[in-house]
Amino acid sequence: MQTFEATLDARAQTMADACTRCGKCVEVCPVTEPGGISPEELKNPAAVIGGVVDIVRTGRGNEAARKWANACILSGECIKACDYGVNPRFLLRMARVKMARLAEPAVQRKNGVDGFRKVAREVTQLSRIQLDDATAGKAGAGVEKEPFTRRTARFRFLHRLQRAQDAAHRAACARHYGRPRRHL
Repeated sequence: MQTFEATLDARAQTMADACTRCGKCVEVCPVTEPGGISPEELKNPAAVIGGVVDIVRTGRGNEAARKWANACILSGECIKACDYGVNPRFLLRMARVKMARLAEPAVQRKNGVDGFRKVAREVTQLSRIQLDDATAGKAGAGVEKEPFTRRTARFRFLHRLQRAQDAAHRAACARHYGRPRRHL
């Protein structure tokens, strides 16, 4: 049986192998410039995503890739831009995990002992969330859609988890009582 960390690493390596390093994800990302990536570095977006793939594989990558991974706000624009089915947002999170794992001991102490596990849990929770813009826009035709943030992602995840727990509870009651039980 594989450990949680080994499973995440295997998924990250598979995703890194699938990446063609075309750079479309870097071009559409809303936080590249605010994240500190210079316009000169943005002229070659393939080098930036290539650096992220290198970080995921070996722990070494260029400075622009490190800046981009640290600046990621999980907007999901990169996922929509990828024509090859790669999840660049997942790659960025795994690059952050790899950088945290390979950081100097003083930095690791500053971030806490459970820093890796915390980021790894966050990655798995956020990788389960599917952005479905086709259905999101139908609910309020004239209403502007809420921007996707970490808080939104956590809310969506917890809401889905609560609905699943409620359904499991109703099913258990139906098995026990032989009929569905009324709940408030």
